[in-house]
Amino acid sequence: MVSSELDADRMDYLERDSYFCGTNYGKIDKGWLMQNLTFHQKDGRMFLALNLRALYAFDDFLISRHHMYLMVYFHHKSIIYEEMLNRYLTSTDCQFFLPAKISEYTSYDDHKLYQHLASVQNQWAQRISQRRPFRVLVELHNTSDSSRPENMKKSLEGEKIEVIWSSSTTRLSKYHSSSAEDLAMPIYVTDQYDRWDLPIPIEKCTEIFQKYEGTRIIDRLYVAPEQYDQAEKFLRQNKL
Repeated sequence: MVSSELDADRMDYLERDSYFCGTNYGKIDKGWLMQNLTFHQKDGRMFLALNLRALYAFDDFLISRHHMYLMVYFHHKSIIYEEMLNRYLTSTDCQFFLPAKISEYTSYDDHKLYQHLASVQNQWAQRISQRRPFRVLVELHNTSDSSRPENMKKSLEGEKIEVIWSSSTTRLSKYHSSSAEDLAMPIYVTDQYDRWDLPIPIEKCTEIFQKYEGTRIIDRLYVAPEQYDQAEKFLRQNKL
């Protein structure tokens, strides 16, 4: 219930993020899923379980979360602003530090950060403050690692073009990691009508884990707006 394929956190943030982002991704039948949550006792331990009739809603839940990552959490603007903020915070001239005193710490909200970014001369802080982020030059979608983004980055840097390369990776399920922690807490599927002899783990009851087993990778190369035309022309001429 705390950390699994169907935990409280995931069921909460998907709908909330979908609503505030104004997207159709992340819409799930939370009520139906919650109505069909139950438990399964095995070897003296209690496990989370789901009634069979809600299995399709569970499939839709997993796919919705997967698509939220690909389309919203990995959105190109979100990625580049996060990268620019990270570059400022890790720079030698960064002047933004969280205070140790709790009374001061609680006043450090988004507005405080924005005010600070606008007041310093660091190029990354100024780009964020003035909304002049690096632009996407190349976006590649793959299911396995590729050397192409790195080769393109090196070629562009050889032309004195500053490049930010981001690589966002996601998988449908925690079960694909096969970690001992995840495998130790399975979710079971039960059937209150057919009375199956034994409940079975949810990953063996649906084909969705196999269909979406592969890793999804989004590689992006960003360049400064003032160098965008130069970079685009170089890639086109060199057929990279």
